[in-house]
Amino acid sequence: MYKRNLSKRRLCLLFILAITIFFGFGCALSHKIYYGNMRKGYIDEMTDSAVIVLLGLKTGAEVGKELDVYEITISSGLKAQPRLNKWDLKGRIRIAKIIDDYHSAAIIVSGQVKENYKCVPCESVNK
Repeated sequence: MYKRNLSKRRLCLLFILAITIFFGFGCALSHKIYYGNMRKGYIDEMTDSAVIVLLGLKTGAEVGKELDVYEITISSGLKAQPRLNKWDLKGRIRIAKIIDDYHSAAIIVSGQVKENYKCVPCESVNK
């Protein structure tokens, strides 16, 4: 009987360890998903003439590269109609310094840019 309780305890501890490892990997991967795909190219912070863009070494940023800045408006119609995304050109920025794998500092070249605007390379948007 004592042996059976010991194996149940081991099984319980193994289960708890597996759940802990599963959630640990999930948290580590969520950081990569958030910065790598979901928020790639968005303006994160800004001052009067400089912005922090969520583009870095791992996401293809290069010093001197110019990016167009767009305000994206998503309008949802009826269920039968598709969602419409409207991209309004708001300005242009130039990457001045790569901060890390996911962030870079940029200067405002022209226009009015704000946080949460989307930045894309100048030649990549076809309108």
